[in-house]
Amino acid sequence: MLRRRMLGFIALRFFTCFGAAIIAVCLVQAVGLSVAISKSVLHFDAQPTGTQQAFFTIENNEGQKLAIRIRLVDWDDAPDGRTLIFPADTVAHSCASWIGYDPQTFDLSPGQKQEIRVAMNVPTSAVGTYWAAFLVDKPAEAGASLEGGIRAKTQFLIKIYQTSLPAVTSGKITKVAVDGLNPLGVTIGFNNTGKTLMQDVHATTTLQDQTGRTLGDFSSDPFSVLPGHAVDITMPSSLYMKVPGVYLVTAVVDYGADYLVAGQVGLQIKPLSLSPIGPSANAPTDLDGDDLYEDINGDGRLTEGDLSLFTTHLDDTCITRNARAFDYSNDGRIDQDDVDLLRGMISRNTRSGA
Repeated sequence: MLRRRMLGFIALRFFTCFGAAIIAVCLVQAVGLSVAISKSVLHFDAQPTGTQQAFFTIENNEGQKLAIRIRLVDWDDAPDGRTLIFPADTVAHSCASWIGYDPQTFDLSPGQKQEIRVAMNVPTSAVGTYWAAFLVDKPAEAGASLEGGIRAKTQFLIKIYQTSLPAVTSGKITKVAVDGLNPLGVTIGFNNTGKTLMQDVHATTTLQDQTGRTLGDFSSDPFSVLPGHAVDITMPSSLYMKVPGVYLVTAVVDYGADYLVAGQVGLQIKPLSLSPIGPSANAPTDLDGDDLYEDINGDGRLTEGDLSLFTTHLDDTCITRNARAFDYSNDGRIDQDDVDLLRGMISRNTRSGA
């Protein structure tokens, strides 16, 4: 699983009362949209003092005439994976001021297409990858409104990249962390320390036991990283870590250079040493054989009493030193998320009459 992807068009819903300079957007597929745009990304490789041209088309697939407006904006990736929109020429590495395009506003009758001509003029100082975007405004649909009568409109973001070579391409792994054990989950921190956009980057994780025997490996989907940006790649697996022992987790990232970058972290799984919690007479038990101990009071049933005991004694050593037995959320921590998940298990168990 990947926290950050840049596939397809980006469609945005905005409200007419908004005037903020920073707007979060969400990713959707372009299939079935009433405005068809021929390209979701424009890549340029014009050299300094050079000019390169490209084009894309916009087609009206609605049954009514549309008034289309195209604007240049800046964008950047937030650490949490969102794409943020800014006014043109305000973000470091922006190429918005280098771009000319025509037309900027036009009407489209049903079924009509319009070609947008784009020219990239690169200054002599440019080295590496720069970026901007076209924001295509589609007017609010008739009758489309939200609570309070606020009209909404749809906008499409077409990302633009300009890369001037030669430029340094380099990256490094900043962390390898185990997030959960049932199944094993690993997060890799990767930083693009160079000056060019990295595309089709691949990460692979390998698990070995203390004898060096490989127990399994798993790979990420391809991803991209802007220069100077860092990403966290969350990689779940189908490996369940039930056997106590010492293990080695190795992460390797291939970003197309002549060499790979790697990082490692050791993992020790200790045997469980469960004992009664609080006033309980019995140690917790695993009712369904999944190596998660949901029967907190050990009475052989899943009830509200288990939830109350777990919530009250969340920080007890019997729980903290046996964290993998109670990590229902599989994130490597025992916290409110695990309490909420246990509550859900009990609720489902009660409804089913078990």
